[in-house]
Amino acid sequence: MYPPPEEGAVVIDIGAHKGYYATWALANGAVSVASYEPQSANFAALERAWRSRKPCTMWTINRAAVGPVVGLVSLYVSDESWAHSIYPSMSRFRTAEEVWMTTLEFAINDCQSRWGHCRILLKVDVEGAAFDVLGHAQPDELRPVYQICFDHEPGSPYDVDELLSRLAVAGFDLVTVDRDQEFRLTRSK
Repeated sequence: MYPPPEEGAVVIDIGAHKGYYATWALANGAVSVASYEPQSANFAALERAWRSRKPCTMWTINRAAVGPVVGLVSLYVSDESWAHSIYPSMSRFRTAEEVWMTTLEFAINDCQSRWGHCRILLKVDVEGAAFDVLGHAQPDELRPVYQICFDHEPGSPYDVDELLSRLAVAGFDLVTVDRDQEFRLTRSK
């Protein structure tokens, strides 16, 4: 389970699934949440959860993947609602959807344009694509982020130590690992 946000934090929820973490974060200290979910059925459920909280101007939902490029990408859709991935090797996929991908830089800038200067908790649960989301971010882009939480699923096509090294350069030098795959990175300064 991902940690609660700091009181007054903004959450960027990448791989939002059906909105469970977003609604929990809003009930536990977040002042706002920006959710990103590319898969059509999950996004429909996320939208229902968002509508049930109306009027909720502090929660935005975006039907998009987040990664290193802007444009259309293939999302491999599994029978399991939580196992969709941009990597076919990460799930037993039955079909694929073309989905829009945006960048982490866009997501962070969008939060700051909506809610001003804010402290951001970045939650990333993207079935093997955490490096695609986080590994290309420049240290300056991550300045508003105080904590990063991500899953490193078995079989992920990247080296977690390389990702941790890149994030350490951006100042995320305190690392906590839960259940061998859930990483929480925080700045010591």
